[in-house]
Amino acid sequence: MTQTFDLSAIVAALPEDDRYRTFRRLVTVLASIETTICDLQDAHSAVEVAQAMLAAGGFNQPAEAMKLEALMVYAVICYCRALHSGPIDRQRVGPGKRPHHLRTAHDQIVVLRDQVFAHYGHGERHEDGRWRDEPFVMRAKENSVSFGYASSRAAFREQVIVDLDALIAAAIPQLRATSVVKQGELAAEVERLGDDAEFVRIARSKRFDAIQFFRGREVGESPSLEYLVGRGVVRSPDTTQKPTESE
Repeated sequence: MTQTFDLSAIVAALPEDDRYRTFRRLVTVLASIETTICDLQDAHSAVEVAQAMLAAGGFNQPAEAMKLEALMVYAVICYCRALHSGPIDRQRVGPGKRPHHLRTAHDQIVVLRDQVFAHYGHGERHEDGRWRDEPFVMRAKENSVSFGYASSRAAFREQVIVDLDALIAAAIPQLRATSVVKQGELAAEVERLGDDAEFVRIARSKRFDAIQFFRGREVGESPSLEYLVGRGVVRSPDTTQKPTESE
């Protein structure tokens, strides 16, 4: 019989005891790796849609340019949330040392997030200008003056999508490899704790019910938890679909 346990809930319920230090550390690290991979996959999904739009052409129309801009901003935010920003509810995990050309691309993506998307700034200068160029101007007539500003804002740069694609493609396999190693360590630790009566008691009280967890959400394929079907989007009760577990 297959049983599913909520390891995060077990960690929260365990007493502060050195017996559980390794278990707690491994669960925390693995949860951080998986959620980081999920952010990177979200960024990659946006990159793929943007690449498809670019390949199809017709993106010079204002509506299409706005869609590309939204996809690029979302991809940059997800990427930086995964591999740059200080996390609140997970540990920071990274893919390891990047090749020089990818380190430069990573740094440029971070600057873009910090100085253009998350905060108002002009951004780094490129061959076709800054991301934002907005000088404040004065128009003088013979007996009067008026003030205003000229605004030039770049909606999209294809190189950002190219760089993100390369960065994500390099990061995810490294994180998955680390996850495999840590899962082996965790499996050994769970086996070791199998004789610990307090651990077993708490673990048995923290079963994971996928049906209950996803109740009230429309369900799609999960990219990061392969044995669970479920990417939650809250909808009204009449559109609820129940997930299943595929072992």
